[in-house]
This record gives sequence, C-alpha cells and structure tokens, in this order.
Amino acid sequence: MEWITLDRIADYAGQTVELRGWVANRRSSGKISFLELRDGPGVIQCVVMSDHVSPEAFNLAKSIPYESSVVVRGRVEEDSRAPSGFEIRVDELEL
Repeated sequence: MEWITLDRIADYAGQTVELRGWVANRRSSGKISFLELRDGPGVIQCVVMSDHVSPEAFNLAKSIPYESSVVVRGRVEEDSRAPSGFEIRVDELEL
C-alpha cells in the first residue's frame, strides 16, 4: 500500500491509502470515533467505526493521546461537509 501525504488526497478518492501523521483532535460518539490527523501539508478527519475495525483499534481511537504519531490505513471518501472535501474511513490504526 502506498503511503501518501494529505496534499495528494484528492488523487486517491475511492482508494485505500496509508497516512502517517499526528492526532490533532479526537472525539467519540458511541460506536464511532473521529480522529483529526495532521501531517506537514494538511489535516483530515478519519472515521473509526466499531464494526469496521478491531476492538483494539477502536479502543485506541477513543483514548489515544493528542499529538500521538499514528499510521492510518483506510479508504478515501469524498464528503462535502469535510473542510478538505475528503475523509478517511479507517480500516487499521497503529500507534
């Protein structure tokens, strides 16, 4: 899987990618968690759903400290509500 930076995210709509960055913010609502991931070129929202990732990954998403360095693998989805126009549907999360 290719590792990309956020300045190239639009080129990968509908594809699975690997991102590396830092957790700028997080929030959780029941069976869904949101991580705001930043790298040098930008910031993107990553959506972590409890029924789509391992229990360990979901628990990590809910409790990961801010500014932690992470690797996120997931599908790039277009979303007009997102500031960048895209978000990541997370498949895997590593600290």
